[in-house]
Formats: sequence, C-alpha cells, structure tokens
Amino acid sequence: APWPAPPTRHSASLDDSSPPLTRRVSDRWTPPPVDMAEQPCRYLNVIIHTVDNPCGQGVGTRHQVRPQDSCGAGRPVPHTGRMNETIQTLLAHRSVRQFTDEPVQPDTVETLIRCAQAAASSSLYQAYTFIQVVDPDQRRALYEASGNQPWVLQAPLLLLCCADMHRAQGNFDVDDKVFGYVEQYTIAVIDAALAAQNLMVAAESLGLGGCFIGGIRNDPDRVIEAFDLPRLTFPVFGLCLRHPPCRNDPKPRLPLPVVLKQDRYDESVDENLIANYDQETREYYRARTDGKETDSWAERCGQSLAAKSRPHVGVAVRRQGFLA
Repeated sequence: APWPAPPTRHSASLDDSSPPLTRRVSDRWTPPPVDMAEQPCRYLNVIIHTVDNPCGQGVGTRHQVRPQDSCGAGRPVPHTGRMNETIQTLLAHRSVRQFTDEPVQPDTVETLIRCAQAAASSSLYQAYTFIQVVDPDQRRALYEASGNQPWVLQAPLLLLCCADMHRAQGNFDVDDKVFGYVEQYTIAVIDAALAAQNLMVAAESLGLGGCFIGGIRNDPDRVIEAFDLPRLTFPVFGLCLRHPPCRNDPKPRLPLPVVLKQDRYDESVDENLIANYDQETREYYRARTDGKETDSWAERCGQSLAAKSRPHVGVAVRRQGFLA
C-alpha cells in the first residue's frame, strides 16, 4: 500500500504539474563507501516517481527533487552538512537543454537581472552587461557562433553575458592605460561570471532551467560585430533559460578532499580519489545514455579541452582593448 504523503511543508509547494507521489522514502541515505564520504547524507523531498520519464532515467528512481521538477530524473547529491531550501537548490543544479513552450515573463526577467546585480562585484565596478537577445537574426548569429547548438534557437530567454570595462572607461577618472592590464580583464570576467551564477541560481529557484553557452567563443569576432560591442567589452558566454519538461541527474562532482585543501596544495590523496571518481562518472554516463557513452571524467574533459582550446580568443580579447 502507498506510504503516507510527505509532510504539508513539502507537499504544499508541489504544483499541479508534479507527478503523483505514491511512496515516501527515507530522508537519510548512505552513499557507497568512499574515503571521507561514509556518513549518512541528508535530503529534502526525497521521493519515488511512478510515471514514465521523458528524460529516459527509468521509472521509480529514488532521488532528491525540488518542487518544480516534473519528471523522475535526479540522483541524490551526497551532503552531510546543514540543509535548507537554498542549499537544496544549489545541490540540485544540472544543465537543462530541453524546454517547454511556456514563455519567461518580463517581470521574471527583471527579477533575474536584479538577482544578478546583487552578486559580489570587485570594488562595485559591476563590470558586466547582459544583452537580451530578441531579434531572430541576432539569435542566429549566436547559434552559428556556438556551433549550431539548437537550444540557442529554442530557448525563449536568451542572454549574452559580456565582460565590460567600457562603462568604467567612460565614467571613471583614471588613466586609460590601466584598462589594458591583465587585472582589469580578470576583474571583468569574474564580475560577469559571479553575476551570471546568481542569475542561474535565482532562475532555478523559480522552477526554470537552463545552460551556459561557452561555444559563442568559437567565433567571438562575429558576436562582437553582430552585437556592436564597443572597445573594452568581450562576449564571455550566453545563457539559455526556460521552463524544462524534465531534468537529468546532477552530474557527480569531484570528491571534497580533491578541491578542499588545508594550508597548502596537498595532492597526496588525489590520485586514488580521482580514480574512484573516474569510475563513478563512467557509471553516470553509462546509465544516462543506456550504455552509449562510458567516458570517465578525465577522458571526457581531456577530449573537450583539446577540442575547445580556442587559441584565437586571446587575439580577439586584445583587439577589444584588453591585455594590451
């Protein structure tokens, strides 16, 4: 017989599009034994769906989901610390490239940009600019520059995120030569990335999904020309956002000791942990693609790095007045 429904504080936030819940499962789950990851993990809204899954993840998958999820995709992300709605949203992040026809309303766009503006900014320079892409010709320019990624044409909300020191040059009383220093380009890129991450987290908290489009740097000159980007600006990436019909499992991340060091860069445990992680990612891609892909993290990322080295980006950056 079905188990009782989740407590009201969880179920009240589920909308009508959510699949029926027939069973609750434990809020505590122990991941496979891995160094420094053997404590029970805590999850919110851990459920089993009993509907057909358009993401192809299989029926009856146990996972952590947010209330807006509408399909049975999603694998728990190990977490042994404190939990709240913000942390849950962050841990549930995954790129989304499938979209419904539901538009993103203008007031939502404004909210997302205000959340982006709330991000930390070096000395409050706010060295970024977002361009909302509405014109079909402009959208096609990004589509072709990105290597014909179809979601660039499909997503109703498409944003171009630019590193921007042009506004600073026009308003700050400072010698122009400082804008050619590596530091100023670094600041602009970091400011843009922090703002965009804030925007993405806000979007996901509202039930939207999306992905970053770094592929626009395949042809930055075309993007610069198409969008009339002035000197001391540079197109860093695009963002596609929309209401998703489903979400894939969150991709496994590197073990914590690999990315969190104490006092110095100590690699003494990294080799074994990364070997285990490589196997974990093999299993992830095997399950996600029904055995069609079985690459490890090192294999997949090595291939990507070789294929997307983009040595021409430095030339385009300098042409825009940075790194002079």
